[in-house]
Amino acid sequence: MKKLIVSSFYKCLINKEEAIPVSTMLAIENVRNKGNLFAVCTNNLYKDVLYYNKDFPFLDYIISLNGSYIYDVKNEKCLYKKKISKELIEKILSLFNNYEMYLITDTKKILSTAYNNEEVYKIEITLPNKKTDLTILNNLKINKLLIKKANKFILEITSGLCDNFKATKKITTTKNIDMKDVIVIAANESEIDLVKNISTSFIIKTSAKILKDFAKHSTLSIENVLKKI
Repeated sequence: MKKLIVSSFYKCLINKEEAIPVSTMLAIENVRNKGNLFAVCTNNLYKDVLYYNKDFPFLDYIISLNGSYIYDVKNEKCLYKKKISKELIEKILSLFNNYEMYLITDTKKILSTAYNNEEVYKIEITLPNKKTDLTILNNLKINKLLIKKANKFILEITSGLCDNFKATKKITTTKNIDMKDVIVIAANESEIDLVKNISTSFIIKTSAKILKDFAKHSTLSIENVLKKI
């Protein structure tokens, strides 16, 4: 049966030199040659990942911006996108007007002061310190927004109608793949929804500690998983 492998990009595929090891690329190629699909998750722009696909194509899909934008690499087009409404953007701008903030479109990051009604898929807010009072967020959660912490100082806001798990389901529906044939290798806290909901989920030695409470399997590296597919 055809499988869909979904991997974290940062802290999983690329190494400390921000390169993908040749051995990992060959392992991915071997999996894809068997008819399987390979996708990556990133909380950044899809173009940041697509750069790595230029010389040695290994990607089928890029789940970017915490699931709010899926890029179909083979067909060079967007498979799915879910923007934040302009009404909610204005509300967020008002609530966090004293914070450093970036609004992220499908192709670029815009400083909040330069926003000019572009379609926005994710908002990043820099917190002054890790003890910042976040009760202000209660005003946003009722508006069906997904709010995640990328780290101690960065808040990420996307539409509550999308996440990495829902994006994965979108790909499986498009390609007629059963969810039991999805394999996840997760490293970042923002992918916790995948680890919680996918029965075949792996963490590796570089994965965020919070994932260890939910992952079904643990191994040293992504290559260990790929070699068994």
